[in-house]
Amino acid sequence: MSTLLEVTDLTVAFPRPGMPPSQPVRGVSLEAAAGETLGIVGETGCGKTLTGRAVLGLLPDRATLTGSIRFDGRELTTLPPHERAALRGGSISLVFQNPGTALNPLFTIGHQLGMVARRHLGADRRRAGALALDHLGRVGLPDPRRVAAAYPHELSGGMLQRAMIAMALISGPRLLILDEPTTALDVTVARQILRLVLELQAELGFTVLLITHNLGVVADVCDTTAVMYAGRVVERGRTTEVLSAPKHPYTRGLIGALPGRGAPGRPLTAIPGTVPNDPAALPGCAFAARCPVVMDACRHTEPRLTAVGTHQEVACFAETTALTETAP
Repeated sequence: MSTLLEVTDLTVAFPRPGMPPSQPVRGVSLEAAAGETLGIVGETGCGKTLTGRAVLGLLPDRATLTGSIRFDGRELTTLPPHERAALRGGSISLVFQNPGTALNPLFTIGHQLGMVARRHLGADRRRAGALALDHLGRVGLPDPRRVAAAYPHELSGGMLQRAMIAMALISGPRLLILDEPTTALDVTVARQILRLVLELQAELGFTVLLITHNLGVVADVCDTTAVMYAGRVVERGRTTEVLSAPKHPYTRGLIGALPGRGAPGRPLTAIPGTVPNDPAALPGCAFAARCPVVMDACRHTEPRLTAVGTHQEVACFAETTALTETAP
């Protein structure tokens, strides 16, 4: 499969008076092939959402971006603003974490879907209305006419998220970014939403970039996975390999903390310590202070992603040193 999205050495920085700039995203590199699902997973504050917003060109004005973001062969970081805006909501769409705040409370659902169709497809009012009804039905909402006439506060969370997916797909995007799309939903509705996305992806062929803290969601829907910690990708590869044979101690810690992994009646395994406030200022690995297999090199040199298999990479001196020592 051809590569649709390629992010290379992406860094997002914010100025701080009298101090070096903070870097919540540092040297991130990702690839997503056409038609596949790439998951970005990690704790809150690890840089997942900022990475997704950088792809969309939705960073705050004071942010500084370096690195490369290529979409279908085009370099997005140097596109004129009007061309970037045309891609956003057109070829690249986003489904936000909380549809209740993402949708405008003053306009009906149908009107908001129609606005997207008019903006990105050039549809007239009648055609835009027809497209809105068609996509509301496509995402499994009963009585699309009633839903189209409703205001956001009149719908449940699950219905709102389906409406958001319909809005994201109405322009026929090639890349759909899902930013924690099931966080505000109960387990049953969340599974229905994820199943819906997979069904639509199989039908329409778009690529998905899924941002989540939920490893269970990653296991269910993602072809490849990138694990982020303190603004960096520390492990990436095929999801089956990353979850069945994790190489980075942080990935192993996340998996070990999953409900169902521990013994009945005993506390879940926890990763000790906390995420550093300013990881870019640390001389070595940002995970060193919390790592059970820390080495001396980890404290003064930052490890780079290194291949540890055909489809897996890890940024960990302990893992790559062990691999070297056992090599014939």
